[in-house]
Amino acid sequence: MATSVSAEILDVASGKRLWHDGPEAPASRPGSTVKPFTLLALLDAGLDPQRRLPCPQRLTLDGRRFDCTHPPIHSLNAREALAYSCNHYFATASARLGPGVLAKTFASFGLAVSMSDSLADPRLTALGEAGLLVTPLELARAYRLLALAGNRVIQEGLELATTAGTARLAGPAFVGKTGTAASPNRISLHAWFAGWTPRERPEHVMVVFLPVGRGASDAAPAARRLYETWHRG
Repeated sequence: MATSVSAEILDVASGKRLWHDGPEAPASRPGSTVKPFTLLALLDAGLDPQRRLPCPQRLTLDGRRFDCTHPPIHSLNAREALAYSCNHYFATASARLGPGVLAKTFASFGLAVSMSDSLADPRLTALGEAGLLVTPLELARAYRLLALAGNRVIQEGLELATTAGTARLAGPAFVGKTGTAASPNRISLHAWFAGWTPRERPEHVMVVFLPVGRGASDAAPAARRLYETWHRG
């Protein structure tokens, strides 16, 4: 697995690329690592972060299953939905956004949406499963801007993700998000982790990509190990 991992570390203050490890990964679907940006679009559109939405756990979009993998939870607010990566929450909430809203928000963080791929169902774009391909470096740059933005709801949601949610195997030093996305041929799954450390006054952004794996079980612990190795010099 180690030879297939691609990792990036950026300096938050300057944006300088401090470290690259592994092969240069191709642009791939980012999966749930885009949910913080989706949530920003929702908040800008007037979403009440305290409003709780029910989660039936089952979700089908464009003939594909995106059932939630978190433990049964009757309802979630924005922070919890981000921490537990609730597909149903983000698909339901994003369905109310106007045309082009997600693309505009994503673009402000350097993430370019291909509308030709996402017009069929923009909810797939909200989940990082259509309309968007990113490299680890591009995602790291977007998360650097996210760290600098200092949105409290996003910060709290990502903190909860690394203490009790999907990213907890990355360790409590990180604030971050995992992602698992289907490869273009849908034969395998890509694994992601994106986040920053330390929690307050972030200094480093880290993104990890595995061409085969899952974000929570593979990319998150890989991020912890690789960051500790780099930090020790």
